[in-house]
Amino acid sequence: MENRAHLLRHDASHRDGKRPGGGNILVWDGDAVSLLATAGALHHAGHRCVCAKQPGAVWQSLDLGLPDLAVFDVGRDANLALDVLTKLRQRDDLQRIPAILLAESSWAGLEYKAEKMTVATRCLFRPIDPQTLIDLVDSLLWMPALVSNHRRRGTQPSNHRWITLDC
Repeated sequence: MENRAHLLRHDASHRDGKRPGGGNILVWDGDAVSLLATAGALHHAGHRCVCAKQPGAVWQSLDLGLPDLAVFDVGRDANLALDVLTKLRQRDDLQRIPAILLAESSWAGLEYKAEKMTVATRCLFRPIDPQTLIDLVDSLLWMPALVSNHRRRGTQPSNHRWITLDC
């Protein structure tokens, strides 16, 4: 039960005219202030966030639903973040989950490790502009991988930018 305290769910309401159908995003950051700032920016953009402060909470968060995207702050241990992401992607239902790694400039070179991954993985280095994060999240969410996620779940995307092509 103690780890449950490290999970926090932000459900975006769309009464303010923001686009419907934002993605489900898993945000992991060991720093509570940074975690809430990141999730708050994504929530404000219309996404639903589940926050994890510890690696164990990442796994517990899956009980709340499968994420469409993972945003991990690498903190002081980039290898731990990459390991958790790799293990997350070993699950059959999360093999194609895109990810964004947030890092300090001291982790320069991390982007080369991310580029070698078979699934879309991007890096942002501090200082991070919230709009840049939101734009990157949107570009990763609304790509073809999300279509297969909807098919797997039996749902339809509700983003106004989606069109269906019958071939």
